Amino acid sequence: MKTILAFVLAGASLVLFNGCATSSNGSATAGAAVYSGGELSDTLMVSLMDARVAALAGANDLQLTVLDDTKTPAHANITVRTTTNTNIDIILVKQARNLTGIRIRAGASGDEPLSRELLEKIKAHL
Repeated sequence: MKTILAFVLAGASLVLFNGCATSSNGSATAGAAVYSGGELSDTLMVSLMDARVAALAGANDLQLTVLDDTKTPAHANITVRTTTNTNIDIILVKQARNLTGIRIRAGASGDEPLSRELLEKIKAHL
């Protein structure tokens, strides 16, 4: 009976804690980033304000020019431009107090390597 209970508890803990990870720099993320339809999406386990500050710092690390930085209590939209005139849209959406969705689209049709590089720079500031 104890063995069955141990297996049930072990299985329940896998279900409860699956999907949460800590990146190599120590910041908490809620899973692997997904690239689909030209857009990179992920969830960050930080407040909207912290995600916005990190996004601006990550853009600065890559020497991107900020064209627009619009924020409300529920979301933030940041548009930056590369030195080769590629626009990148960073959309942050508050999902909970310390949970923020992030979507990155580089260029009109998307650029996965550039989007992933920017996301890593953003995560480095969390």
